[in-house]
Amino acid sequence: MRFTESQRVAKRNSLILTAIFTLGVICVVFFVWYVSIEIWRLAESERLIFDPIKLFTRTPVHITFLVVFATLGAIVLAVDYTNSKYKGDGSAVAEA
Repeated sequence: MRFTESQRVAKRNSLILTAIFTLGVICVVFFVWYVSIEIWRLAESERLIFDPIKLFTRTPVHITFLVVFATLGAIVLAVDYTNSKYKGDGSAVAEA
């Protein structure tokens, strides 16, 4: 395998992994939002329903933004911590 072909395959794989990571982050944010809203509704003594559209339209906007941004912030901090942990020489990556 030539270098240019290896580079092309690596770029394609990086693009696929980035797309999978982005989809995973979106799923985690939605799941945390959904669970927190169900807990909020339970605290308000409403029955539990599995209808995300109705849940989204009846949820206060400030709660939605708070949960979404807190979850995204936690993910960004975790990624930043991992990047800083393995930054520098390759020995830390090899040991992991």
